[in-house]
Amino acid sequence: MDPVDETRNAATNPPSRSAFVALLLATSARAALGFPSDGARSVLPPSLLRHDLDELWNTLLAVGVYPFHTSDRAAVTERYRTVRAALAGPLDAPSFALTVAPIFGALNDGHVGIGPPPGSVDALSVPVRFTPAGDSVIVLASAGDVVEPGSTLLSLANVPADRIRDVTLAGWGGQTERMRIERFASGSRIVSSILANDPARYEVHWRTPAGDRHHAMLPRAVVPMPWEQAGGVAYTFHEIADGSIGLIDYRRCVGLELFRTFLREAFSAIRSRRMRAVIVDIRNNSGGDSDLNNELWNYLTAKTYTQFGPIVMRSSDYLKQRYGHSKYVEIYGPEAWAAPDGTLITYPQSKIGFIHPPPNPLRFDGPVALLIGPRTFSSALDCALAAKGYGLATLIGEETSEPVNTTGEVVKIATRFSGITGSFTTKYFTPPKPAPAGRGVIPDIEVRTTLDDVIARRDPVLARAIRVLRS
Repeated sequence: MDPVDETRNAATNPPSRSAFVALLLATSARAALGFPSDGARSVLPPSLLRHDLDELWNTLLAVGVYPFHTSDRAAVTERYRTVRAALAGPLDAPSFALTVAPIFGALNDGHVGIGPPPGSVDALSVPVRFTPAGDSVIVLASAGDVVEPGSTLLSLANVPADRIRDVTLAGWGGQTERMRIERFASGSRIVSSILANDPARYEVHWRTPAGDRHHAMLPRAVVPMPWEQAGGVAYTFHEIADGSIGLIDYRRCVGLELFRTFLREAFSAIRSRRMRAVIVDIRNNSGGDSDLNNELWNYLTAKTYTQFGPIVMRSSDYLKQRYGHSKYVEIYGPEAWAAPDGTLITYPQSKIGFIHPPPNPLRFDGPVALLIGPRTFSSALDCALAAKGYGLATLIGEETSEPVNTTGEVVKIATRFSGITGSFTTKYFTPPKPAPAGRGVIPDIEVRTTLDDVIARRDPVLARAIRVLRS
């Protein structure tokens, strides 16, 4: 039998969990076969494509605590089998990524997804940013402002816009319909690059809001996403409302020591300038390390709180082998290390503990608004949950698209032969206080941002927060 195709029968006769783990651990020994996984767009035979699909699927089952918690297991498994059986001809790695992405998109988990090998496509350099709106695809921004915002995108590099929309929505799922729309922004860049064969110049066809049809050749260019429009900086501080309010734009939960320095400088300015209120904007925060949130709240409250309710995880032999004892125990705890493979471990809130903010001479004791929205995701959701559950701030904006019962602690792999990447979740988080199942964090003051607001670059949420804090 082909040494890289012994998983051929896995789709029709799924092995046991222990067999899955054995297959995954065996993958690490395949380097001696000499197949590249450097992201080049070389064509791979079906046997290697099936191997890499099985590697992704097996990883999902080996590490996921509730991998089908927002999907139908039988339907997703059948999709995996169907796609695997259809891998009968050669594909390059980016095309393979689009072929298998709908399997994992059907899981409806905003943390789970498939990506092409690094360097195989210039996915960040699609010169148009757009969003689905009903049966249309609406342009939000373009390189050089060539395409009028609000125009209907018709095609991109001869690929119909509705095809880009459908492929993206199939491959990048989410727990809620709104989350699928929010994931569309980043997923569509990948899809556009691959379907257009990563051209140096994109021929763009569009129809203006007035009904006029236009086209233009646009070279590759990076059109920033909303969460990237702060110049790539994870957090910034501004004085607004004539200097009476401090605005912290908190876009990523990354860089603990850098964030500590940032907070110290920001709150020194807030105190020295005697600002009346503080706004923390996490509407475009895609997550990271939840420990940064504790640093933030230490400057804004003396209340006891926690970001988490009970956390569930699955003991995984695969992750034990991958991480080793020290790292595994640091992430999952000694109970998970000692438990047999596949055992569900629940850490109750009493074990997780509560945060008791220590004295802080720079702590702000005035009114605080926390701006949230559909793009408040992952660790930013934890920040909002703490604020909502323990009254740490007034929440203004829209309900988060990620529900309060959600997954996290992502494991990423690069498959052996194609090099395509997979992201899978290993923990299941519950909110610190009871909340409606399937719902996100609900703001105290709801303010919706419409598509017209986005096109016109209006910010009704920030405007409302300023009015509330001034009053």
